[in-house]
This record gives sequence, C-alpha cells and structure tokens, in this order.
Amino acid sequence: MRESMTTPSLKRITSQGLVFYTDEALFEKTGIRIAFSERTGGVSESPYASLNLGLHVGDKSEAVWQNRHRLASVAGLSVQATEHIASAEQVHGIHVEKVDSNLKARLGINPQPFSATDALVTNQIDQPLLLCFADCVPVILVSPCADKRAVAVVHSGWRGTLEEISSVALQALIDEYDIDPSSVFAYIGAYIGPKNFQVSLDIASQFAAKFDTLSTVMSPSRLSNLSRNDRGEVTVQFDLADAIVESLTKLGVLPCNIVPLDVCSVETTDRFFSYRAEQGMTGRHGALACLCQ
Repeated sequence: MRESMTTPSLKRITSQGLVFYTDEALFEKTGIRIAFSERTGGVSESPYASLNLGLHVGDKSEAVWQNRHRLASVAGLSVQATEHIASAEQVHGIHVEKVDSNLKARLGINPQPFSATDALVTNQIDQPLLLCFADCVPVILVSPCADKRAVAVVHSGWRGTLEEISSVALQALIDEYDIDPSSVFAYIGAYIGPKNFQVSLDIASQFAAKFDTLSTVMSPSRLSNLSRNDRGEVTVQFDLADAIVESLTKLGVLPCNIVPLDVCSVETTDRFFSYRAEQGMTGRHGALACLCQ
C-alpha cells in the first residue's frame, strides 16, 4: 500500500517539448498525478499556439484532443485514462459534478464536456479531470490518504471565488468520500495576479465584506490611491488567491498544505494563455488530476 504524503510541492517538468507543473513526490508515493500545463508543446496554430486544451475557443477540435492526449500521456496516464478525460463547459458558477464509475461508463471516448459546471470531483482510478484557464484561478484539491484517495479540479474566476467555489468542491469531497479536510492538499496554478486584476468598487466591496483577508481592500488608505482600467474607470486591485486560501482554511485545510504557483498569466504569455493580455483571442492551459493505478 502506498504511503501518504506529508508536504505538497510543485515542480516544473519538461518532457517531449511539453511543460507542466506537478508534485512528483505525490505521484511517486500515492499514484495521484496532478498537472498545470503551460502553452508549449502542442499542435494548435496561432492564435491558439500551441498546447491549447480548450474546445470552446475556436480551435480545431482534433487539435485540442491531440493536445489533451499528449498532456495526459506525457504526465504518465494510461491509454485508458487518456481516452476518457472529463471536462466541463465552465460558466463561472458553483456547480460541482461527481464523475463516478457509472458515469464514466457512459462518457465514451473523448467525451463531451459537462454543461454548466465549474468543478469536477472523483475517486475513480484512471478517470482524469481537466478544466481550462486563461487568467481565472486553477485549483486542484487532493486527498492523498491511501484508503481515501480522491481529487477535485476547480475553475475559480472572480464570480466563483466570491461564491467560494473551491470550498464548495472541498465540501463535495468531504460529503462524497468522507475525507478529513486537514489531510487535503490544495494546489493553485497560474492566474491573473493582483497587479493586473482590476474590479469595480462595487465588486471589491463585496469581497471586502466577505473575506477577512481582503477587509482592507476598501480601507481609506487603499481608496486614496486607486487605479483605473483601460476604459478609464476607477478600479481596485487585490489577489483572488487570498480569498481562495481563506475559503479553504475555513473548512479545515491546513495553510501548510496549500501550494501556490505564484505566476501571473497576464505577465507570462510566452508560457501561459491570457484572455486579458491577448484581447480574448487565445487558447487555454489546463489543470489536470487523475488517480492512477
């Protein structure tokens, strides 16, 4: 039986021209593979070059599936797993879909995305979960315990973050698989960082009212030095990950078990896709998780 982990981490891996971040020790000791992909190493052409994983952006579907299979294969997933990657049509909501054994049997090869879903959970072996991103926050939750292995992949834009989609997904793991949240690892991939994330005063005030860690967002000192967006509108800047971390720790995830990549997608378009920096015409990088044999 595999031993459980003690300390989560992320390492940048390059293999066959493809680059992704993963927790190698997690994979070696528990058989759970996670991956945050970069944009290189795929077959998609500009403006989706090259490892675009999003089916909804205008890219050729055959290229997207080839990219998805390539990521899964390089990450060490089995052929069976590679053919049954579950994904979703993300709508910035809080619906969580449980991908179980019965549902997996109905998915077929290269299945269609689940509709109106922003988080996927499973405890099934060889059932990969994949969500796609280009500035929103990718979150992967892992229960590494040998007798209760399970994973969740979460798409957390500002709306989902405000509605605490990450803790909704965590609660689904707890309810479905009887998981102790203090044993859960949380990984946060590349997203639009606080220097580039700008929202209206109204939206900022909602975050400030809901999250203790963001209570100073609307303080007099911050309001006296406001920035403006590209349209000249007054905006407030803050870090979405702060709200996500608070949301997870409130449910019992230990701060030491939360690992952020600390990379801004807007500032690294050579490595990641960015909807903002590329004016909406771009591909999507991914967050992948799978319980392997």
